Parts: sequence; C-alpha cells; structure tokens
Amino acid sequence: EKLSVDAVNSLVDYVVGSPRQAPKFHKKVLKEAIRVLKITSRKYVRLEVDPEDYEYCDNDEAYRMMKLLGYAHDLSNYLSPKVDEELKLVRSKLLDNLQNTIFACGDLGNLLGDKYWREKIEDKSLDSGEVYVWNLSSIALAHCLTIPELTMPAETGEFVVKVWRYFYDYEIPSYADFEEERDNRSATGSWVDMAYLATHVAYIPTGYGRHYQYLKESPHLYHFCRENFYAAMQEGGHDLAAEFVDMLKIYGCTEENDIQVRHGVRYIMSLYKDAGNSFINHHEEDGRVNDYNLIHKPWTGIAAVWHYDRKLSFEPEVPGSYGNTFRKAIQAVGYDSTSILADDVELP
Repeated sequence: EKLSVDAVNSLVDYVVGSPRQAPKFHKKVLKEAIRVLKITSRKYVRLEVDPEDYEYCDNDEAYRMMKLLGYAHDLSNYLSPKVDEELKLVRSKLLDNLQNTIFACGDLGNLLGDKYWREKIEDKSLDSGEVYVWNLSSIALAHCLTIPELTMPAETGEFVVKVWRYFYDYEIPSYADFEEERDNRSATGSWVDMAYLATHVAYIPTGYGRHYQYLKESPHLYHFCRENFYAAMQEGGHDLAAEFVDMLKIYGCTEENDIQVRHGVRYIMSLYKDAGNSFINHHEEDGRVNDYNLIHKPWTGIAAVWHYDRKLSFEPEVPGSYGNTFRKAIQAVGYDSTSILADDVELP
C-alpha cells in the first residue's frame, strides 16, 4: 500500500505483455495485479464522492489517480468478458474522484502543477528532474485519453505530443561527454540521472513498452542506448543496465540477434545468481535498501530477461489502445505521422 502506483505498475507491465505469449503466467499475474490494485485504491473506494468536496486542485493526488485509473481500466479490459464487481467499483470510484479533481483544476497547467509549461517547453536547458516529471506525466495523461468516460483538459493531447517532441532536441549527453563537460542539467550531478531519462522517454510512445518501438520514430534514443550501453552497466548497476536491455528489446533486438542484449542479459543473470538466485536480495554497493528498491529490482530484472517476441509480446495498436491514442494525438497536433507508422528500418 505504501508503494501505491509502483506496486501496480510493476505487475501491469507483465499483464500487457503476456496474454498470447504466456497465457498461464498471464492469468496468474492478472489476478495478482487486480489484488494489488484493490489494496492501493482503498482510500478512493471509501470516499463518498461529492463534487463540492473538490474546491482546490491537488495535482499530486491527481497524478496518483490517473495512474491507478489507467491500470483499473486496463485490468478490467483484460479480465473481460468476466466481471470482478470489486474491480468495477474501484474503477468507478477512481473515475469519479479523478473527474472531480480535473474539474477543480480547470486546465492542464493547474492539473500538472506547472502553469507555464507552454513557455518552458521551448527551453532545452531545463534540469533533468523537471523534464523527467513531464515525461512521467505525459505517459499518465496519454493513458487517461484511452478511457472513453473521462473528460480530460483540452490541451492534454498537445502536452503529450510536445513533451515527446521536446526530447528530439533535448540532448542527453553520452557518458564520455558528461564526464568531460559535466552537464549542469543533471538534477543530481550524475550521468546516471540523465541516462534514466533516456530510458523513460522511450516509454512515451510505447506505454512502458506495451507497444513495439520503431527505429524511425526515435533513432536518437536507440543510438544513445547503443553508445552508452556498457557505461550503463558500469555506472548504473543492475537497474540502469536492465532498463537499457529492455529498451533495446522494445526496438526488436533479442538475445538471438544482438550481442549487447546477450551481454546485458548475462550481466543481469550473474547479479541474480550472486544474490542467491534472487533479484530482491541484490543490493548495490551503497547498501541502499528500501521498499521501492525491493520492488524495482525484480521489476527491471524480469523485463531484461523476458524473451520478447515481435508477434506475441506487444499489444497491437488497435483503436482504443495506448499506441493508437498516442498517434491520434500526434495527428491532431499537426505532425506528419506517416514515417512513425511505416515499417521500421533494418537494425544495424
């Protein structure tokens, strides 16, 4: 319950990637994800929804509800045609609470807690912490756009697309360049901080990897990952290395066709073995142990070793899906999406 949305997110990632590839596993993880969602959503289910109670805009609370409602929507769809009455109630309560919060906020700037996002989005010197918040917010907002009954602020699609396009020009330095120049945009003064930004930018069009990533769509991220793959293993340890492997796999690289993926998977499995065949028992050299780290190790580790199949591991971009919703937002803003929808080029 303390981990809230992250506890659900770590399970939902495998719900969306497993129904055709591993149906028995899918059934188990779907059941567990629904159980955890119910636990993390208790406070919203207990609330008696009264629009008059929403007199001010709580953007932190709105973000949590956006994430939880997105997952409730997904899990309900995956459970269909079966109906879990408690899950149905959770989804309904989250929808009502979030809708009232959105109305209280009035516009997207207030909902984000960032009234001047339009002006700031032209500034490529912002620190990584601020743009990372944009990154995560854009994924949550795009997810909410898939929910038919939810009325989002008019600028929502524009924000999602402009954040995605922002990272075309927001240069994330290579490890070598960062060490030489000490890029002052890092919120923590660390290259690892900047590298995590790269892995999460790749999740904007794919919805945390639920859809395939096309090379034509984001060659800058692909080449950043290629150039800095071994630096990620050296500097970032388990979690960053696992996210780099996952990013390459979303582009269609596998253990069979890619030497960096093979090296990365072997590295992750060596850490798993050294920790007594456990992701949870692996600790970084600084010895940090907290609830989030305990869940993040298996979350990223399993993503790295999961065997991606181009035909089976990714959700199709059908109407109503995250990917289809994202591309409709691109078209609505006026960008040409033809190259994005075209078949990906051959990977070098």
